[in-house]
Amino acid sequence: MVNGFPSNFFQLFFLAFYLSAFFVMISSYFNYQDLSHQDIDSLLDKSKENLLLDKYAQLYAEKNTRFLHDMILQDNILLQKLVQRAQPFEEKEQILAILSSNIKKIRQELNAYDPILNPRESLNNTYYQLIKDLEDKYQNQGILIDFTCPDDFLLPGPYDRFIYKVLYELVSNLFKHGKGSYTEIHLEEKQEQIFLSMVNYGDYLDKNSGPNTSTGLNLLTFETKRLGGHFSMKEGQNQEEGYLAFYLDLPIKKERIYEDYVNRRS
Repeated sequence: MVNGFPSNFFQLFFLAFYLSAFFVMISSYFNYQDLSHQDIDSLLDKSKENLLLDKYAQLYAEKNTRFLHDMILQDNILLQKLVQRAQPFEEKEQILAILSSNIKKIRQELNAYDPILNPRESLNNTYYQLIKDLEDKYQNQGILIDFTCPDDFLLPGPYDRFIYKVLYELVSNLFKHGKGSYTEIHLEEKQEQIFLSMVNYGDYLDKNSGPNTSTGLNLLTFETKRLGGHFSMKEGQNQEEGYLAFYLDLPIKKERIYEDYVNRRS
């Protein structure tokens, strides 16, 4: 016992810290997919090799997600409670701050993989709050975001959750790598077609960088194609200022809506 604290606490703390860091590697396997819960044997019988590979990828991602939630997140929460109950010691507040930050980041990562949207809250407010949460996460101090979306904006599943994932990835990428100071994000739906644009004014691509060098953007491109849409990036010049823009064009298909409805109920 050191200062009223278990002598092996710091061993447990650093173990949790490294486990928390490990979730970053795990998250790289997430394919952001909402696949049909078909029986694997039926997929083999129908010779749908691509669907079988998709199913394997999702099962692997779900396995890692459960590990992230059931082991890493819960261990951090337990350590947080142990530290809170311990007698005062020199590094207590610092350790609590680290644990609190880790817990918040892990929960954000889990929700980005499989968003749980509040049906009582409008999608406009949900997406706006996501942007504000990411501003807090990355301690944004210099980028002004102008988000426009109709107040009555509605999307069925899986499209409502997919747009959440797209915004999460694009805005996170903006705060991590953006070099401009003003960004416009516009979201709308017209005639069963979703249009999303994000223009970062004053931003530009670094040498040897692009959509193919970003795991997150590669996932967005893959998932958008899987849903029958198109995701693109453009670097350009607007008067005296350059910009970096991202565009999403996605059709709303009834068969996807029905598939998602069945899967969410099973």
